[in-house]
Amino acid sequence: MNIEIIDNFLPSYYNDSYMKTFSGVEGNTYSWYFIDDLNCHPNNYFSIGKKYKGNYYFSNCCYDVARGIEYPNQYPLYEPLLNKLGITMSNVKRIKTNLYPWKGRRIHHQTHTDYEPNLGLRTCLYYVNDSDRVTVFDGKERIKCKNNRAIIFDGSIPHHSTTPTNVNYGCSINIDYRL
Repeated sequence: MNIEIIDNFLPSYYNDSYMKTFSGVEGNTYSWYFIDDLNCHPNNYFSIGKKYKGNYYFSNCCYDVARGIEYPNQYPLYEPLLNKLGITMSNVKRIKTNLYPWKGRRIHHQTHTDYEPNLGLRTCLYYVNDSDRVTVFDGKERIKCKNNRAIIFDGSIPHHSTTPTNVNYGCSINIDYRL
């Protein structure tokens, strides 16, 4: 399994900016949308779509080719990540930000994939804040969510997220892109 883990992915200025933006600090407003079924969406090619209590989160998808979602006013927010990855919006399949709230106990979400295999895509999962959440790959490898950490991998590999138990929320940015 080829998973690249990069700590201190962005200069701290950008990570601090993401933390302020997504948490509403200093009057920043960012729109979060309640999603009642975490893995039930058109980009999930692995999940069997079982709906269960606790399988919710908040998300904001600013760009998704497959679903025809485009919010160009949000693109500048993600430029530091795109620049670091060496890509432009023309390479992007999807950009979404996820917020997983504390739920009183650890919840493992359904295993899923972000896209079908052999499409020539990569996924960058960027963790905005520290938490004890983990991303679990293929039921084996666990990667801890750490502020300003990026993991780059083949999003067609089965994986899932968990909820935090030590903070009020865990926030991450997911970018699926073509090199």
